[in-house]
Amino acid sequence: GWQTQISSGSDSIDVVYGTKGGRVRCTRIPDSQRALTAINSSIAIMEHGRLAPRRTLKEAVCWYRNSMHRLGVQGHRLRYAFAQDCVNSYLLSGMSAREAYARTSMDLGHGDGRGRWVKMVYCQNTISEIL
Repeated sequence: GWQTQISSGSDSIDVVYGTKGGRVRCTRIPDSQRALTAINSSIAIMEHGRLAPRRTLKEAVCWYRNSMHRLGVQGHRLRYAFAQDCVNSYLLSGMSAREAYARTSMDLGHGDGRGRWVKMVYCQNTISEIL
């Protein structure tokens, strides 16, 4: 799984479940140690092999939303933070802004043609401060 991929030194993971159309995608991890910590923390709180221990998808989504609300985390904020980390990592590695947005778009499961969308939606204020 993801834990094994990251522990073996890989800077990316294969996302299988929850992807659009069920297509496997390779997602780059900007900070492997932080990702491994998050994965290990998630595994520690799993119940019966599930992060959201509910019978149906609808119940699991409700449980997830309530849990995030109790923690003070808004829905897509984790995704936005991940996108910003990806863009920053790509920029620091020497990529152009255009390529950084395109690659981040692919990491999020969009096509490479959605880089402008990533810039406008996921990275509204943060990237302009870097460039």
